[in-house]
Amino acid sequence: MRNQKISIFVDGENFIRRVIENFFETNVFERQGAYMHHFFRMNFDFEGFFKSLIKEEYQDLQEIIWYDARLNQHFSDEHRGNQFEFFKKLRLSRIQLELGKTKGDPQKGEVKQKGVDTKLVTDLVTKAVLKKYDVAFLVSSDWDFLPAVNFIQGITTKPRIGVNYVFFQEGCTQVLHSGCAYRTKISWKHVRDYCSDDLRKYRSNEKAKK
Repeated sequence: MRNQKISIFVDGENFIRRVIENFFETNVFERQGAYMHHFFRMNFDFEGFFKSLIKEEYQDLQEIIWYDARLNQHFSDEHRGNQFEFFKKLRLSRIQLELGKTKGDPQKGEVKQKGVDTKLVTDLVTKAVLKKYDVAFLVSSDWDFLPAVNFIQGITTKPRIGVNYVFFQEGCTQVLHSGCAYRTKISWKHVRDYCSDDLRKYRSNEKAKK
């Protein structure tokens, strides 16, 4: 049997937000803000976690792509420096970076990511058409990706191309759960081995039962 080619597409900020709200003491992160979010980023083994999603010997991981937005000039030097450090960490791993832009001023509460979802959808569809993967692991809970999922799974090549929706209990998007050919639910046991000892101290005992 031929190996099944796997590509993993990660909506970066969405993934971090879901991990925190599903397994950690969110009040600590809210109270300490940017410091705790940077602490999480630097104390979680992203590459190891995403590689662990590949369970079968016949599955061949092609790439892990992280989609995010570069902070603009309205953010403090500290914020931008922290992001630079985090992106450097990802680049030193097997994770590829695709970056959009940040639009707006955080002081006015008007911050939006621009071009991130577009890049993810474009890659998801283009790589399917070019047969770069057999199964795409979609790590996002944004229901806007559903049309792309439907298009990809409607391609009539053999073997058929499928999308695996990687989701959490809190924040699961039902239309993606129903629409994707495969589903992988993330629990604390998936996450814990990729947290540093210091990061595990902030886990929520109640949430970790999920």
